[in-house]
Order: sequence, then C-alpha cells, then structure tokens
Amino acid sequence: MRFTLLLLLLPALARAQTFQDSIVQCNGIVLSKDSLKALPSVSIEIEGTRRGTVTNERGIYGIIALLGQDLVISSVGYKPQRIRVTEEMREHPKALVTILEIDTVQIATSQIRIVPSNRQFNHDFVTTNVSDPAQETAQANLNPKDLKTLSASVPKTAQETTSKQLSNQASKMATNNFVPSFFSTNPLNILNWFKKP
Repeated sequence: MRFTLLLLLLPALARAQTFQDSIVQCNGIVLSKDSLKALPSVSIEIEGTRRGTVTNERGIYGIIALLGQDLVISSVGYKPQRIRVTEEMREHPKALVTILEIDTVQIATSQIRIVPSNRQFNHDFVTTNVSDPAQETAQANLNPKDLKTLSASVPKTAQETTSKQLSNQASKMATNNFVPSFFSTNPLNILNWFKKP
C-alpha cells in the first residue's frame, strides 16, 4: 500500500521540484539615463500576470518570477524596458541594473503672436472666422452639466495627476514581494552586491 502511494506521488513530487527549480528571485535598481539617479515608484510588472511591485525611494525592487517570464519596467515619462528571466539569473543571482531613458513626445508647432493693444485683441477676436462645425463642437463642450461631471473626475494639477496615477499603479501591483533587507538598510551594500563576481 505504501509503495503504491509512493508511486502515485512521484510524478507530483517531480513536478513540484521542477516548479521550484524555475522560481527566480529578481532584485534590482532602476536609474535615470540622463542623471544616473535612482528612480522611485517605478512599476515592475510580470508580463501577462497581475503580479508586480514598485521601486522604493532608492530605486530598488525585489520580485519573484518564473524562468522565461518577462519583467516590464515602466514609469511615467520614461520608455519602458523588458527583461527576460533567464537560467543565468537563477544560477548567479546579481542585482539587475536598469537604466530608463526619458520618453520625449513631439507636439505640433504653435505660433504665438503678440497683440499690441486691447483694442487690437478685441478686433481680432470679433473678426476671427470660426467654422460652423467648430462652433457647434465648442458649444457642446461647454455644456455646464458635462463640465461639472468632468471636473469631479479629473485632477486639477499635474502633481495630482501623477499622484493619482502612481497610487493606482501601486494598489494594482501590490503583492507580497519584498525588497531584501540588506539593500534597504545600507546603500553601501548595493555597491558591494554589484562587485560580487
């Protein structure tokens, strides 16, 4: 009976060992390319899952992933990066250094013209030719009920917008992952960690 039970459990034990062998603890630091300063609150997400974490105030993170999964590292205003979890990362654990490049966006050119006087401004404002569809769109956008609804849901400043986005990311990606204590206690430990062969 015990022998039969052991034979039945062997495949499950082998699968459990294989699964355990594919687990990788990924630790790293995220820096800005232009200044090489640590970036806090950067999202680290395991692609295709709902698991992730964010960097602490020193730009450091820790997350557990499986071999073959991709870590997507992203932050507002920076180009995202993808890191594949490899066998080498499991066998030779080292802190990953990720350098994010600022993502520049080109907007359409605008011309700014100085109006010499209030009289000239009033004249230009009154005589500006605005097409009928543009006027209808403007009137529809100024509906007081719609404006009140929009103002309740839209943050007022860029700081509020960023704060809201970061808190949404943090709550979405919060997991039981941790940043190893040897990183968070002394910054010199990070440098020593990178020097390890």
